[in-house]
Amino acid sequence: DAVAAATRQCCEFKACVSKNTFVGPALIPDTEYFWRVDGVGARGGIVTTGTVWSFVTGQPGATDTIYEAEDALLSGPETANSYSGYTGSGYADYINTSRDYIEYSVFANYSGGHELAFRYALETGDRPLEIRLDGDVIESSLPFPSTGSWANWDYTAALPVTLAAGTHAIRATIADYKGANVDHLLITETETPPPAGDISRDGEIDIEDFAIFAGHWGQTACSDNPACGGADLDGNRNVNSCDLAVLGEVWLNGK
Repeated sequence: DAVAAATRQCCEFKACVSKNTFVGPALIPDTEYFWRVDGVGARGGIVTTGTVWSFVTGQPGATDTIYEAEDALLSGPETANSYSGYTGSGYADYINTSRDYIEYSVFANYSGGHELAFRYALETGDRPLEIRLDGDVIESSLPFPSTGSWANWDYTAALPVTLAAGTHAIRATIADYKGANVDHLLITETETPPPAGDISRDGEIDIEDFAIFAGHWGQTACSDNPACGGADLDGNRNVNSCDLAVLGEVWLNGK
């Protein structure tokens, strides 16, 4: 009911965005959430009030996310489907001898440790790729050894990285000569994210978190990550009574 009746003056209001993505606050595991998206006119007036939807978050723990190569930004490689066994609608074929790259736009749900692995096929030899994260080289020559056949798919060795919460660009460029057929990028969370309200990140929600929260009270338009030193619990980069309500809820519920 609160979400259905919410206005911009309510704590339930999170943001007005002009793109099709929104990075919200950390979510509490095993909790039901309700959300609504309204259409807004050019001058800011509500055009269409959206339907209220709901979902239940899962139990805490590591999760895997797949990013298909054929859906990524391709500069040189071409989408193909000649060999079976791929996921999605096909795979990316590095057809040139150098400079080809695939750039994936990926999203990290929380700041912390992750692992990257590429599913690929290569008949013979080794065709390493240079891996960049947001423009910086994190691996100059990641091995892609032979899988024995173009129809035999396998994963590269896992590449550990630390990702800040939010969107990132991961680029895989020919490092030596040509590249394998790449099916997808697999990203695995290697750390259990701290529960919402655990600002100190010690695994508990207690007076220490409240003290940190109080130190950030009243901050607005925070640009750090996590926002406002972690005290922005509702995802709007401010610290106010709405965040206090979230902290109180998770503290009392023992989440």
